[in-house]
Order: sequence, then structure tokens, then C-alpha cells
Amino acid sequence: MHLFLALASLAFGTVVVRAAEPPAGTLILHPTDGARMVYVPAGKFIMGLDEAEANTVAQHLGVKDAATLWAWDCYPRRTVELPGYFMDETEATVARWKKFVTATGHRTKHQETTRHFGRPESQSLPAGEITWDEAKAYARWAGKALPTDAQWEKAARGTDGRLYPWGNDAPTPEHGHLGVKGKPPLLYTQVGSFPRGASPYGVLDLIGNQYEWTADFLEPYPGNPQAAKMRDYGKVVSLRGGSWYHGWVGFYAAKRFGFKPDETYYHVGFRTVWEPPAGYFESPQFQRDQAAATGTSVVPPTPVYRARTAPVIDGKLDDACWQNAVVVVANHRYAAPGQRTEPPPLIARFVWDEHFLYIGYEVNDTNLIALASGRESGPPGNRRMTPEEYLPEKGLDLAEFFISFGSVREFWEIHHDAANHLNNLAVELPLAEALAKIAKPGYKDVTFHRERFVPDDRNFTVARAVQLKPRKDGKPSTVNDPADRDTGYTGEIRLPWAGLGAPAALSRADGSYAMAGTRLPILAASLNGNGGQAVYHSSAPHLPTLMFHFSVALWPKYLLVDEAK
Repeated sequence: MHLFLALASLAFGTVVVRAAEPPAGTLILHPTDGARMVYVPAGKFIMGLDEAEANTVAQHLGVKDAATLWAWDCYPRRTVELPGYFMDETEATVARWKKFVTATGHRTKHQETTRHFGRPESQSLPAGEITWDEAKAYARWAGKALPTDAQWEKAARGTDGRLYPWGNDAPTPEHGHLGVKGKPPLLYTQVGSFPRGASPYGVLDLIGNQYEWTADFLEPYPGNPQAAKMRDYGKVVSLRGGSWYHGWVGFYAAKRFGFKPDETYYHVGFRTVWEPPAGYFESPQFQRDQAAATGTSVVPPTPVYRARTAPVIDGKLDDACWQNAVVVVANHRYAAPGQRTEPPPLIARFVWDEHFLYIGYEVNDTNLIALASGRESGPPGNRRMTPEEYLPEKGLDLAEFFISFGSVREFWEIHHDAANHLNNLAVELPLAEALAKIAKPGYKDVTFHRERFVPDDRNFTVARAVQLKPRKDGKPSTVNDPADRDTGYTGEIRLPWAGLGAPAALSRADGSYAMAGTRLPILAASLNGNGGQAVYHSSAPHLPTLMFHFSVALWPKYLLVDEAK
């Protein structure tokens, strides 16, 4: 790339003025693999640990001392200087690995990542079971490289010598895909799910989730006073970031682990770096790459396909559109980051057409309790009994769907239960300025407009239905009988776009809506009261320990795709 020169003519000659280095965290979209990359500026940083710091980490991670932590591969603490570079914001994903395979014809040695290729809901999972040679091949194809140990660590620690990407506070399950100590997660999870774990530059997932290949072999750093303890490591490649599988002893920014070059497992992935050539920041290409990143998100929205034929709302989930819809699993336990429940308490599917959003779902529950509130809502001719919303002491169960058109303050909360009671609340939160002053927002800070409901749109009406699933003895499950053992039910809900508040600009003259390309945050959730207390699960991999209402920005995002499946 030719250097673009800005020339200033002065009395004593011509001075070359070069563009300044961009700010830390500057975002671009890489033109080859489509990765969002963040800028790590040139300069010095603190690399490695001394023994006192390692002992602090050991205390944080619940082990006796630095020796028990095997922290000697981090010694010594020293200052290192690097040129500036861009690093992938997250680990390489299934979608990006698929792009590489499609473009190059590469034949993968293992199937952990390729098994997800046909699953739209899995495209933001990190690539797994990738060998070192394969990771390097991807980097060459993209015109990038695997990070050196120093590049990886600077991106994770910044310039202040912090112990973890987020600072010096001990790790919690809200900082990364770590699970809880002694109870690792079931598998890797969607990238970008833990914003509280971001590094000073905005790099995500640097602790937990997958191990990440580097460009370096795991050898003692110069001046390591305990280098002899690494003598028997063998010729292994340095892995970074800890792994959800290997546990808490690896969850700090200076930690290195090692595998042989031809060794890999499903908890091994990678990310890449790119050192911009001279003149890049003065070039039109930089402007294009920045512009391409505008409006993108860490996790691309999941597609929701248009129904070729509208489903019959009978609760059976036997229509063709449901068979091909993306599966939405709500098994992430509320207020217990990293914990997932199997079988999932709720599995949902979404489809759409020009008049409706359709929700189909299945609930797995051994004791179905569905209680009515005594209130009816809805327009004349389509009145419906509303369910009780919160009675855990009575074993109450509920399927819930939160739907927003992008607002983090105003959205719908839809309740449906096994007795086919339907409730929809218009929810309103305080303005951002007011919300910021509330230490711990709760129910008292939410306005539930119970007098508002999703209305019908002329002939396009709200509809709902349920079907009880058969028990093991072949008889159907029952509602409100705590003496038996149920299996659950299936449900379907139909909601008119006009009633949900679709933008008027999308309305057509014939009453239909041009919804293709619309992005919707939707959260699927379940309330289970079997044990006499409320147990919530949701479809969001990670939410803070606050009510669902205050985390709209972290709900899964969906894109209405004009493609029938």
C-alpha cells in the first residue's frame, strides 16, 4: 500500500505530515474475514508477574500460593515495547471458520466446528478443536497472524500491569465463561457474552471460554529465576486465555498453557492480529474499514425466517415453518452466570410474515401449575384471561417473552401458561439519567402498563393455543394437580406487527408490513415454581444479577430475513 502524504509547503521547504495513530480501541471491520478488530496502540507495557503478584492471584483463585498455581511460566515481571496492532475483538467464530473453509476448500481435521455449520443459532459460538497449523492457515488466508505472547498479553492487560483484563479484582462468573469454582460450564458459549470482562482496549473473552493459540512456543522468558521448572515442558505452543474446561487456575492475564503443535481439543480456538502497514491510517482503506464497522455488533443477529405458509395456531408445533426455524434455548439460569440446565426448561422458535410475529415453544416441566388472575385483557371479541405473574409459593409456572423494537426503555412482556392464559404488558423504564442514580433497580422502578395490551389489527388478531404433552404412561400432562408427574406442554402465540408497535414507515397500503431487515431484541424466559420458589431461566448466555427488564442491551438480537425455510 502506498503511503499517502499530506504535504505542507513552508518557507524553508516541504514537511511531511503523517496521520496520528488512532485512539486505543479504534474499531475496524477486517475486509477479508469480516472480523471486528480493535486497535492496541504502540508503546510499552508490563508483561509477566513477580512472585508477590502471583501469590495475590493464587489467593483470588482459591489456591494456596504461586507455586500451587504453577505460575513460574509468568516470571519475571518486566517492561516490553511493541508497535501498534489490531486484534480480533473476540475469538474466531463458527461463522468466520465457515467463511475460511468455503473460500479455501480447507478440509478440517476435526468436526467440532463444522458440525455447527448448518445451525444459524450457532454461528457466534467460538471455533473449537482447531489445530495450530489450521489456525495459522486461517491467519494467512486473512492476511493476518496469530498473536505473539506479548501481543496477546498487552491486549489483555493494557499498560497499568493489571492482573486481569478488567482490573485487579478477583474473577467472577460475570467476567467470562468460567462457571463457578469446582463446577465448570457444560461447554463453550457464544462470544461477546461477558462485557464486564472487557480489556482496556475493549477486547472480549480473554479469560475463559476457549484456549487461544499464539505464535510462540512455551519457553522460559529471559531472566526467569525459576526457568528450571519448565525444563520438562517439551516443545509445546503457548496457549492463552484459560479454558472453561481446565478451570480457575488459568484465569489470569499472564498465564500460559501449552499443547503440542498437533494436539487440540474442543476447548481450543484462536484469534488473530494484524499489524497495519505504513500509511494505512492516512489511506482511504482505513476510512472504509472504520465505516464498515459502524453499526455492527459483537454478535451478529440470529436470523428469523419468513414463514412460507402461516402456522395454524393450535399449540401442536407441527407446521412446516417450525421444523425449519432457528432453535432458541432458554436454559441459562438467572443470577447464576455460567450455569445451564438440561433438559432446557423452555425451547422456543420464531417465524414471521407480513402481518404477524409467531412464537412457538415447548416447556419441560414435571408439575404444571397455571393460575388465572381473574383479569381479562384484549379488545372486544378477543378478550383473554391473564395468568398470575408471580406466585412461586403456589408452584406457579410461566413462559415469558420480552420483545423490543430496539428501545431499552419501552418494550412488551408476554406471559403464557399451560392453561392458555395470555397476558401482555407494556413495560416502561425510567430515563437513563434517572436510572443511573438507582443503586439496584427493582420492580418499584418499572412501570407496568397493565391497562395496555397487544391489540388486534383489523382482521389480523392475537391468537394463542397450548397442547399438553403426554406423560410416560401415555396420558396427557395435567394442570394444577401437584400429585402427578407431568412432562410439559407446547404453545403457540401469534402477535400482529401493528399491535406490537411496528414503525408506521414499514406499513403498506394493503395493511401488511415490510418487516424484512428489521432487528429485534427478544428474550425467551421461563418461570418454574416447582420447589416453592421462583427459578428463572432465559435465552441470554449472560445477564447481570438484575431483573431481565434492565438488560435489554444484552438480550439476544434477531434479524427478520426475507427467506422462507
